[in-house]
Amino acid sequence: MTFLRLLRILLANRRLLVLLPLAMAVTVFLLTRDGKKSYVARTMIYTGLASGYTLESGGDSRIDYFSVNNAFDNLINMIKARSTLEETGVRLLAEHLMMPAPDPYVCSEATLVQLNERMTTPWQEQLRKKSVAETEKELYRVLERQDKRLLEIIHGEELPYSLKGIQANLKVERQGSSDMVMIAYTAEDPAVAKRTVELLCQVFMHRYKDIKVGETGSVVAYFEEQLKFSLDRLNKVEADLKSFSSDNRIINFYEQSKIIASQERDINLAIEEEKSSLVGLEAALQDLEKKLSSRTGIATQSSLINKKRLQLTELQSQLTMLQMNQNLEANLSDVSRLNGRITGLEQELRADVADLYGRSFSTQGVPTDDLFNRWMDALISFDKSRAKVEVLSDIREEYVKQYDIFAPLGSGLNKLERQVGVAEREYLENLHSLNMSRLREQNLQLSTNLKMVDQPAFPTEPEPSKRLVLVIAAFMGGVVLSLGYVLGKELLDTSVRSPQRATTLTGLPFAGASAHQEQKDRRVHLDLVEDKLLNQLISTLQTTTKAIPHGETICCILFSLHASEGKSSVGEKLVAGLQQIGERAHLLVPEADQARQTSLVSTYKQRQSINKPVKALDDVISVSIAPNNYTYLFLEIPAVADHVLPLELIQQAQLSLLVLDADRRWGNADKFSLGRYLDVAKHPAHVVLNKVQTEFLYDIIGEIPKKRSWLRRIIKEKLTR
Repeated sequence: MTFLRLLRILLANRRLLVLLPLAMAVTVFLLTRDGKKSYVARTMIYTGLASGYTLESGGDSRIDYFSVNNAFDNLINMIKARSTLEETGVRLLAEHLMMPAPDPYVCSEATLVQLNERMTTPWQEQLRKKSVAETEKELYRVLERQDKRLLEIIHGEELPYSLKGIQANLKVERQGSSDMVMIAYTAEDPAVAKRTVELLCQVFMHRYKDIKVGETGSVVAYFEEQLKFSLDRLNKVEADLKSFSSDNRIINFYEQSKIIASQERDINLAIEEEKSSLVGLEAALQDLEKKLSSRTGIATQSSLINKKRLQLTELQSQLTMLQMNQNLEANLSDVSRLNGRITGLEQELRADVADLYGRSFSTQGVPTDDLFNRWMDALISFDKSRAKVEVLSDIREEYVKQYDIFAPLGSGLNKLERQVGVAEREYLENLHSLNMSRLREQNLQLSTNLKMVDQPAFPTEPEPSKRLVLVIAAFMGGVVLSLGYVLGKELLDTSVRSPQRATTLTGLPFAGASAHQEQKDRRVHLDLVEDKLLNQLISTLQTTTKAIPHGETICCILFSLHASEGKSSVGEKLVAGLQQIGERAHLLVPEADQARQTSLVSTYKQRQSINKPVKALDDVISVSIAPNNYTYLFLEIPAVADHVLPLELIQQAQLSLLVLDADRRWGNADKFSLGRYLDVAKHPAHVVLNKVQTEFLYDIIGEIPKKRSWLRRIIKEKLTR
């Protein structure tokens, strides 16, 4: 569709394009003339969700915009939640029920009258209690009983207490990317608008804080319970460990085990050293005894000397025991005492043995005093060493017994220590989780401390009326509807309409057109248009048949696919036009009774009526009219889709003109019928479009002759100059 075509369509339907939008605008204007005034109360809430300081805030903390947007969405949805709006409506209703008389700053007279019309006086007195809080509780009790009258008020659409009414007039939005949330409510009563915003803020702030703190309250309670359980378990396993250590006299198992192992090693080394020393002393003693006289045997067999040797051995054992004790400082006095006794006993033993000997020399002639002293030293050392070995052996046996005791205690102690470690870690984890939960709870308490920056003010002036906007919207809607109708009608129109579509649909060259006698535009000079169209049709006919030798009759068949498409009128116009320019033309219509037609023509008419073709065109021409009397002979045949084709007549013609009604639709049956005709014809065929509206003839004849307006005439004169 070209721009000119679109412009012509709009001009052709200008009345519809103007009247429909005006009608819709006037209708909306009349319907909104009694519109009620509305008042808006607003408040601004500071949330601190994006940039507010919390306990978890840090110098390097980054803002998670997704979490912030999610938090704002949760907050806004909580404000718009059904339970929040319902509680707001119930509180507002409770306050209005307690009002004995209208107050313009609480509830106007119109609102109170509207409420009293819905609530009868006895029922209103039944709901009204001593205070607003008691009345509110009574309203909730009635709602729980599903009272129909109260449900209509709370869940209806008319009164300002209804859930739907508050939801429809409430506007909640975040102010850009800030921490502010704007709440606006529109109502016909300014006092109701202001009080509704105040109650809504109170309700949602309380609910928001309860929900956010409740998220961590259960977590804190859980970790407190788990901490108590883990502490009891830790105390139990620690008590078991303490009892185990006390029962087995364990102070530090690992240090004690280390000390026992170290002392056992020292004892083993001492025993080995003493045994080595004992062997040496025994050998030396035996050698010295051989060198001395036989009295040494007497000396060693003396009961007094043996008794003192036994005493010396016992004292040496005690001294060894004291020396093996780790707390040597505590036994220092006992060690000194034993050393003194041992020294005295050694001297006594030496004196007794010296008295027992009576000689001064040995058997080898060696001085007896020297050998005796050496023998005494060896004897005393031997006794000391033997006593040490016995004591150390006894001590080693004790350490072996300690090993037998400590070995099974280690596994039990390790098990108890592992249990204590597990219980301690569990306790510390629960303690850490509890501290984090409490920190989170405190942080939420701080972060949910919403603040009202702007208190809702009493609206004194109504909001600007939207009447003008509605009227403009109605007008624009009418324009869109009318344009849609006009363009839709144009696009969905499947009729032939224009010469271009006729050429496209039929595939035949366009020969000419005939204007519709009933034009939409009454200003068109139809006779001038017909003259232009006829001249173009004759010019096309002459151009097409110029190759035919001069003097030979040109036979042209006028055919249509269906009846009543205007073949006769087109043929008559052609004949009249050709005759005006001096051409000899004749229209042969089988259905007409021409005076110069012979019996053969009558036969042709009769055969056409019963769908039987004539044998030859020459017979028709030669009998019906005088030979060579006409240059153009137009032969009209019946509708192709309804009759049998006169094959011989079609094949002998030099030209065919398809007359097509512009108002008819083109279908597949038409395409098939035309193809059947063209298969028979052996000559050129053109299409002539009949009953064409002048708006489709601009591309054929140019500017349409018609009566112009004064403005158009002035513009045309200016352009021609």
